[in-house]
Amino acid sequence: MVGPAVVHALQISLPAQLATNPGLMKLPADQRQQQIDGIVKFSTMIAQFSWVFVPIGVLLVGLIQGLIMLIFNAAAKGDGSFKKYFALSVTVGIVGYGLGSLATGIIVLLRGSNSFETSAAIQGVLPSLALLAPGASKVLSGFLGAVNVFTIWATVLTAYGMTTIGRVSRAPAWAAAITMLIITALFAAWGASRS
Repeated sequence: MVGPAVVHALQISLPAQLATNPGLMKLPADQRQQQIDGIVKFSTMIAQFSWVFVPIGVLLVGLIQGLIMLIFNAAAKGDGSFKKYFALSVTVGIVGYGLGSLATGIIVLLRGSNSFETSAAIQGVLPSLALLAPGASKVLSGFLGAVNVFTIWATVLTAYGMTTIGRVSRAPAWAAAITMLIITALFAAWGASRS
């Protein structure tokens, strides 16, 4: 559902970004345009098939979050295992990533793919803390935008899951869940700085 909006955003924003690239600026105008067109075409093709990488991403995030929860479990002397925390992470990912992506897709369909000129605009359709700072820099906007209703919901589920399946006390469970939310927001801020 989001794919056509991502492709449109790439076709609008990427040529402008590439036109200011110092390496491309050195080329003659016709070669520069040929390079830009090639990069846009390749990026668009990758964007159309990005859904293939979602399962790999979910498993990778599950591994990382499982390790983080295991560290907090050990510090709090809980009885959870990596297997339980990995399963918790992947299950909670249904809310944090799955339902968040579904809501984003529905909003994109309602607004229309052509109404998005940047990838950040697509990511910013969900209600998030970014609404509190409308004129913020790209980095701050990316960070705050990652703290949306679905990631907050996933954070709550993670904390409660750790207390239930790992018998970790509330403070370390919440610390682990908030740590993972902050790491997610930092990656979003880094991604926003690169666009």
